[in-house]
Amino acid sequence: MQRELPDLLIAVETPNDGVKVNAHFPEPEFAASQRVVSPQELLEGEAVRVTVRDLGSEPEDFAQVIAAAGLHGTNYSIGFSAWLDLAPEGVSKAYGLEEVRQLLGVDPLNTVAIGDQRNDLEMLAWAELGVAMGQAPQEVIAAANRTTGAVVDDGLADILDELLPLIPDAGQGGAS
Repeated sequence: MQRELPDLLIAVETPNDGVKVNAHFPEPEFAASQRVVSPQELLEGEAVRVTVRDLGSEPEDFAQVIAAAGLHGTNYSIGFSAWLDLAPEGVSKAYGLEEVRQLLGVDPLNTVAIGDQRNDLEMLAWAELGVAMGQAPQEVIAAANRTTGAVVDDGLADILDELLPLIPDAGQGGAS
């Protein structure tokens, strides 16, 4: 993969050591504190997430290189840019939300997920109501039950305004 993408940025998030990177990611894209390490140190220890980014690739070209890499045994999704998140197979936003849902005892019929990128596809399918943001790629919109406005058009606020009155005791006793 590095032959096709020589300027690849790699970030490895660990449970205890923060984020190790082979080179700094641009600030607005990756807000976490980053520590540049050797390629060998990137491979050492436990990882909770691996992110790969190529600033010089278009998303479609990047997706082709990633598909050809044969990432077997992993769950991966490509974002709106040449950005890839890797996780162990079966681990996704939907997996995490299901853990929280069960812990809190929430009925599956009362689940809502709102997303705008390809890494949200499983989450949208998991929820009883999957809502795509208006700026989402077409495949994300197609996977959702509903679509709201884009982020810049306050689409999230619109869907929350619609859903909050349906929640018993919503708005009572909390901050306003």
